[in-house]
Amino acid sequence: MQIILYDTEFTAWEGSVQHNWRRPNEHKEIIQLSAVKLQINRSEIKILEQSHNFIQPSINKTLSGYIKNLTGIEQSQVDKGLTNQQLFDELFLFSNNGSIPFYSWGNDWHVLNETAQINQLDISWVKSYDLCPLFKSTGVPDHFSSGTLYQFFGLPLNLHEHNAVDDTISLTESLKHLHKKSSEQVHSFFKPQPA
Repeated sequence: MQIILYDTEFTAWEGSVQHNWRRPNEHKEIIQLSAVKLQINRSEIKILEQSHNFIQPSINKTLSGYIKNLTGIEQSQVDKGLTNQQLFDELFLFSNNGSIPFYSWGNDWHVLNETAQINQLDISWVKSYDLCPLFKSTGVPDHFSSGTLYQFFGLPLNLHEHNAVDDTISLTESLKHLHKKSSEQVHSFFKPQPA
């Protein structure tokens, strides 16, 4: 079976998390999205394809100092990035016309959806699910994130948390590690979701 692991970074300001982006003119607009397409068999997990993009925000085009410091993303990178239409067109093709399910830490559907709504784009084809229950069932504490998950498993990686590319590496390598320990648990978690 095939799945897509993905991670997003999105516009934020000092205090956005505490105020849940409810202050004037704050929106969750995607500025970076990384996705890895995996083939999961009982014997192995194989990386089939990867997609890493910066994206131009539509409303808050200038990144805050807060988000630049947190993610390491530069203004020039998003200025040259994909438009939101281009991003979702690429994800549609990447997911075999929406037939491959997406999984992220905590389910970033809300970020995809807000970005799509801002740009009046229909992404009803996206099927996005939360990856956390799989790892929580193995004892991963709540304070771990997609970008630090590899540390729980003691994997020898040097990654920058809050960078979508590194966060998907953390997710992918942690999933492969878990698969080696319990392929049946991983395989059963990703069985086809109900429509």
